[in-house]
Amino acid sequence: MTSTIFHPVNPPAVVGVPPPKGDRAQDGPSDTKLAAGDAKRLYEAGEKRFFGTDEATFIDVFSKRSFSQLRATFDEYSKICERDIRESIGRETGFHLKQALQALVDIARSPAGYFASRLFKSMDGFGTHNRSVIFIMVDQSESHLPAIEANYSRMFGVELNEHLRARAGGNYKKMLLALLGHGPEEDSMV
Repeated sequence: MTSTIFHPVNPPAVVGVPPPKGDRAQDGPSDTKLAAGDAKRLYEAGEKRFFGTDEATFIDVFSKRSFSQLRATFDEYSKICERDIRESIGRETGFHLKQALQALVDIARSPAGYFASRLFKSMDGFGTHNRSVIFIMVDQSESHLPAIEANYSRMFGVELNEHLRARAGGNYKKMLLALLGHGPEEDSMV
């Protein structure tokens, strides 16, 4: 019997159903004119308006542009508005949309920083949100994990592997440390 591993970003194909197609452009060089135009559209849809926000414009830009294009747009936006896009989103959009758009800003600017922050929040305070830790560690194990580990130390003043050692136990801890490239011989010191 074969098994299928479900991955939330790449769900398994269903026979007869085409895979979902998003409209986000592939990452590549940014277009300065497009960034300036999108920045102007965002400003006019939010901060420039006297009353209300055209949230559809925010959704359109944030869902269609590549992360490199979004970064260029954010730079242009701060020139027009004299305010960071993240701050404007906080002032102009409702709670859940605000969270989604600000997450996209953070990921576009620094995927490793975003996931380091999410890991820290998952392990900070009383208890550990293990589902979040597992999702991030597994999802990012082939792409950003070394950069996440470096950002974690820089941002929070503690090594990610040390925080995992303190928050996880048994084979679960061994698996998380193995994903980071820290073998069981390093764990025997704890």
